[in-house]
Amino acid sequence: MYSINIKLDSYIKQVISTLNSFLIMKNSIVCIPLLVACLLGSLSAAIPQLINYQGLLLDDNGTKVTGIKAITLKVFTGATDGNGTKEIYDENVGNVSITDGLYAFNFGGTGLSVITTTETVGSGDGSQQIYNYTVLHPPVLADSATIVKSDVNASALATWSQTGGSDDPSFISSVVNSSGAVSVTNASGAPAPGEEVKITYDYNSVGIMGALASNPNAWLEVSVDGSPLLPRQRLVAVPFANVAGTIQGENLSVDPVSGIVKIKKGIQIGDGITIKNTSSSLPLPQGFEGEDVFWVWNGNANPSDYYTVPAGKTLYITSTSNIILLQLGGTFSTSYRTATSTSTTGIYPSGSVIRTYSANNSFCGFLMNNNSSITPIAMPYTAAYTVPAGKKLIVTSHSGGTMIFSDDTYSGLSAPDPSYGRTITFKSGTIVNNNSYGWTGYLKDE
Repeated sequence: MYSINIKLDSYIKQVISTLNSFLIMKNSIVCIPLLVACLLGSLSAAIPQLINYQGLLLDDNGTKVTGIKAITLKVFTGATDGNGTKEIYDENVGNVSITDGLYAFNFGGTGLSVITTTETVGSGDGSQQIYNYTVLHPPVLADSATIVKSDVNASALATWSQTGGSDDPSFISSVVNSSGAVSVTNASGAPAPGEEVKITYDYNSVGIMGALASNPNAWLEVSVDGSPLLPRQRLVAVPFANVAGTIQGENLSVDPVSGIVKIKKGIQIGDGITIKNTSSSLPLPQGFEGEDVFWVWNGNANPSDYYTVPAGKTLYITSTSNIILLQLGGTFSTSYRTATSTSTTGIYPSGSVIRTYSANNSFCGFLMNNNSSITPIAMPYTAAYTVPAGKKLIVTSHSGGTMIFSDDTYSGLSAPDPSYGRTITFKSGTIVNNNSYGWTGYLKDE
């Protein structure tokens, strides 16, 4: 067995006393000397591409070691084995020269990270029972794949794994590790709209950054001639890195190999926000936060089976498979309906009770926190609406008919149809109506 001490010059000690933690920055790591390693050189120099590890190696008698030793290292998710601890990085550093116990080497560039990812195999449409899919990062690591069928609330309906098989005999799955080919058969019937089948699996990427980016808790274990230097050393992120990890977990997912960033909830840029999905683009004021929504009406005429926009929230429907109806006076009036196709956006204030025109149809969009600088408007065609002073009205959706407006210049003119991604803007004092159906939109300051 061997033991390890760290030898640091006064400059590194001064730097560490200020940091008190690990700093992960691009492709470099600065370590606490009391842990395991340090990064030498000026902090103002170019960012290094590898991690520099150095130390003092003693034998069991406390004598400084001299010679050539084989160095390997691993990174784990826990300080000890068990309790779900997983190996996430492995590198064979090779032979390292040791003189009077002192040695140093670089690592992090040639080893393999183990990255866990989740991908959608298929989405339910009520007709397709068999899904064939190829994962984005083959090969799949042995015994790592799990396939789950979930409902609209993301609750598991059936689960299959390479190690445990399926908990539902009608949920038949297979994964070819080498090619990443996935096959799923729903023998009991096609998944309904809103249900999804997803695969979670592990794959390798070259270099340590993939492992560190995916795991906020990492523990380094170095071995000399096959003997590990214990205990493992914690790699701890500074506050900025902790925040980045939280953002990634809640709103972003980053492919550590390709660098592609996927946004789950939305983007804010300067004073103007544009929330986008594949079908719509809606300008919103600054300060919005929220979550994505997918909802299916089951056709039952019970209040609990309708969708009610929660208090303090505004619903922005970006696409739907059918016309949306709003409940007025306890009934769903056909005089108020808006079509939110792939090119228009329906907006519904808190407390609105809505459903689709027909059963088993759905909508998706964003549920956002209310904001004092924007007022959602939802109107039936039977009512004329006057744009308040100091405000402008942006109409984003209606299901047909013609938008009629009158202001201090025009009287009873037809407005353009808000389709193909267009919106209609009316200035303050304008009287707006639709001769056939309802409409939705929002008010902003002029």
